Amino acid sequence: YVTVATIIGEMVCYAFARGIPRIYDFKGGKLLKDPTLDKVLDAADGIFCVPYFFVLLACALKGTWDVWAIGTVEARWFQSSSAARWFQILYVTRMVTHMPIQWVTLSGNKPLRLQMTAHHLLSVLCFGSGLITGRCNFFATLDGCCEASTVFLNSLFLLKMLTPPEVGLG
Repeated sequence: YVTVATIIGEMVCYAFARGIPRIYDFKGGKLLKDPTLDKVLDAADGIFCVPYFFVLLACALKGTWDVWAIGTVEARWFQSSSAARWFQILYVTRMVTHMPIQWVTLSGNKPLRLQMTAHHLLSVLCFGSGLITGRCNFFATLDGCCEASTVFLNSLFLLKMLTPPEVGLG
């Protein structure tokens, strides 16, 4: 269900991004008069990511606290919480559903596309194994706390993509 909901959310964001009258190339600061599929997908991905990664971060922080509060080393290896499991489910779902998107949006940068695909596959392997075995959920959520910067970076990139350069975001 989570995968289907994520895909539907991404499709809604894509439909919304198609209707955005102005999309800017945030690296060059130029208005894209007729944005290509990769630019529209990039905008849609940014729209989707801002709330999604905020929820991921909230689950990661809560999951880390829940298991840490138990207070034993064994708990960090063998205990979990609903927030920790939800973090891993949402994170694995995002990695799986984002791979096809990044193959389009990063088509002009093959080394980065391969690097990001390797990152996504390794993330699915690591976080997925924690979901299957029920172990090391504390370490998964602790690692997920690193997504705090992603919330702000996604917001900044989205604003730069949707705001004229003369506003001064970049």
